[in-house]
Amino acid sequence: MSATSDPAEQVWISIPQICKRLGVSAKWLYRRRQDDPTFPKPAYFHGVQKPYFLLEELKAWERSCIVASRGEAAA
Repeated sequence: MSATSDPAEQVWISIPQICKRLGVSAKWLYRRRQDDPTFPKPAYFHGVQKPYFLLEELKAWERSCIVASRGEAAA
């Protein structure tokens, strides 16, 4: 997340939206959250039990996975 970004003004996405975006199952995503310490951390809003993730953080995680898979140095 950008240091100058206000999380309240960011786009938040749910687990089903992440699964659709990545083309994975909820089970895969659950395992990734458990096993990958670099995966973005969720937020839980008052009165809502479902986790939500900042889209900006998810995109940064995706970029880091692409860089790692290609063996490139992070920019």
